[in-house]
Amino acid sequence: MKVIAVDPGTTMSGWCLIENGLPVDWGWHPNEQVKTMLAKITRDARFSDQEEPLLVIESIAFYGRAVGKDVFRTVWWSGRFVEAHGGMYVEMPRTDVKMALLGQAKGTDAEIRAAVQDIYGGKEIAVGGKKCGTCKGEGTQRKLGTRGRKGVAKERIQCDDCHCGGDLGATTFPFDDWPDLRGCGFETHPGPLNSIKGQHVYDALAAGIAWIQTNEA
Repeated sequence: MKVIAVDPGTTMSGWCLIENGLPVDWGWHPNEQVKTMLAKITRDARFSDQEEPLLVIESIAFYGRAVGKDVFRTVWWSGRFVEAHGGMYVEMPRTDVKMALLGQAKGTDAEIRAAVQDIYGGKEIAVGGKKCGTCKGEGTQRKLGTRGRKGVAKERIQCDDCHCGGDLGATTFPFDDWPDLRGCGFETHPGPLNSIKGQHVYDALAAGIAWIQTNEA
């Protein structure tokens, strides 16, 4: 299943393309750029006879309060996005997103972000990317007793403490000549959400995941 989720704004919007439950592309861009991107995604899918992504757009709900120009502008852009996409779409009010992810209609942005991360195994796995404390992300460590004239190691070995280290830990090598003989440099590998930054992109991802979870239940 492909889903393109959008958190619309007055001038810029967050979006996230989800394939088989995993985010594969995302961004926070000017609305005109997002509109062009949505049209291109649908056009390319139809041209290549592939699955068209469902547009999931976070919609604005009525809370009984007066609203200003920004709200109407956001609603206007929501319609433009649906028009540009030209395919199937669904609206996800913020309250529905919270109900799907938190089990209640109330919740903060931080709680929604944490709930999304929990779906992918928790923050440590979903975000990950923590560098190895031993090698500081280099993947190698100095072999004891091999200091050169200026105290710099002549020989290095693969870091055993990296997540993917240890298999070649006894091997010494001139690491510039053998760059593959390294640990991965991470205590925890970068996860599927590692590069996702900004609340608007997380809101788009949350809307898409909320719809998927609601309709898979």
